[in-house]
Amino acid sequence: MDIYLTRHGETDWNREMKLQGWADISLNEQGREQARRLAARLAGVRFDRAFCSDLDRAAETAEIVLGGRGPAVEPDPRLREMGFGPLEGEPYGDARTNPENPLHGMFVRPDLYKPPFGGEELSFVAARFDSFKKSTLEPLESDPSVRTVLIVAHGIIVREILTLAGGFQYEDFWKLPVGNCSIARLKLEGGKLTIAEMDEKVGHWLI
Repeated sequence: MDIYLTRHGETDWNREMKLQGWADISLNEQGREQARRLAARLAGVRFDRAFCSDLDRAAETAEIVLGGRGPAVEPDPRLREMGFGPLEGEPYGDARTNPENPLHGMFVRPDLYKPPFGGEELSFVAARFDSFKKSTLEPLESDPSVRTVLIVAHGIIVREILTLAGGFQYEDFWKLPVGNCSIARLKLEGGKLTIAEMDEKVGHWLI
């Protein structure tokens, strides 16, 4: 089974480098245009099922990509972005270089990051996706009517899925090509996810 995994289009908070997490921020016009360009790239793909995070920016991206030509989009909260609690809405521009920034650990070793003020660890995000995979994706493998699936999610959860499916190291987490509306094609065979192909360029916006 082919799974096309993408990240939502740009929002104003992406542009302003503010942490989004579970905050329900909508696409801006650039994000809608990115989704339209992705729809054109995938115009030849017939999707049998489509899933997205239940946050608006992912749901709208999915609707634009499908353009009314595919199945109804099924929202699932397990596909949400990593939750950052009271840090959501805060700028993260210097988090990679400033050890005093509470997000610094997330940008150095995300697998070891412990949220200082509430929120999720990366392992929680992985557990959410594992639950979705086992209860929703794996049963579709035995359904002959489902060969191609679309999933629209968020920057960190997409990176985590690619890291697990591709066997990447967490030192390379932020180097993975996950810009707004980037695309990766995964294979699900016997319950195991692998990467068949993915975009090559690293996206400008990190979260």
